[in-house]
Amino acid sequence: MIKKLLAERGVILTKELSETVIQDIKFNKIGFKKCTSLEELLTIAERCSAALKRCA
Repeated sequence: MIKKLLAERGVILTKELSETVIQDIKFNKIGFKKCTSLEELLTIAERCSAALKRCA
């Protein structure tokens, strides 16, 4: 389901992207005891994807 939603937004889910998104959520959400909605997850994935593209 998430893979399909990301594909609709033009984001290709890779292992590196998955790890980056998980690290971001752990640090910025779980660390502050906040929940992450599906919409926030998709937004975080888009931002991480853009950052990884710039670094590659």
